[in-house]
Amino acid sequence: MYEERKQRLIEAFNRLRAEGKIDTRKDFAKSLGVNYNNLTLAMRGDQRYLTKSLMEKTDELLTGGRPLQPAQDSQAIRPGSIVIPPELAQMFTDLAATVRSQQETISRLASASAGAEKKNA
Repeated sequence: MYEERKQRLIEAFNRLRAEGKIDTRKDFAKSLGVNYNNLTLAMRGDQRYLTKSLMEKTDELLTGGRPLQPAQDSQAIRPGSIVIPPELAQMFTDLAATVRSQQETISRLASASAGAEKKNA
């Protein structure tokens, strides 16, 4: 239960930061109306500070009181770590495909070159 709360809190922080609504944990604490040090401890997983009240304030801040739902227009690289826009995720996917293609080309050229050297030797 507490690990889930910690992840929800971190996800909320990352989402609000990605949306440009906050910049720092201090901004997040102020938006929630909670003490910065207590929020930091909660985000580190201290069960004493991962209260139901904090989760309710977080949900209220994000959704107007509705339960926090996964983002529909963003992708998480690792749960609770960061949230990136789908355009950026697609850019990384395209870049990875390009790198794989270039690696395959290099391997083929290296094999062909090695074969040609053996013939000429």
